[in-house]
Amino acid sequence: FDQWLGRTGGMELTYRFTTEPDGPQQNAGVLTIRQPKPPYRARLKLQLQVENNVVGKVIEVTEAEQTFRFPVQGKLYSVLIDPANIYLMKPPKWEVEQAQITQPQVTQVKQ
Repeated sequence: FDQWLGRTGGMELTYRFTTEPDGPQQNAGVLTIRQPKPPYRARLKLQLQVENNVVGKVIEVTEAEQTFRFPVQGKLYSVLIDPANIYLMKPPKWEVEQAQITQPQVTQVKQ
């Protein structure tokens, strides 16, 4: 309880997620959450959008960076952290991995 009273501001999270193969019939949704040090401890509710279904989960955040794996049937499309805004005063920041973009080869043609 002291973690909430002894600091200014509130819990600030950054997250990223992906889907990885985890067997012939299911995948794994992988969620990585980061927060500044010293980290807050909290049990957070999640809403995972997997294909056309919404799945609820609960995680316990205790470290500056943690990775969570969930079995999912299909592709993980979105993650909503603390949907009722119990802990988070600011929405978490979603880190999007940059795609590798290569420049096409340009060939000069002589006329």
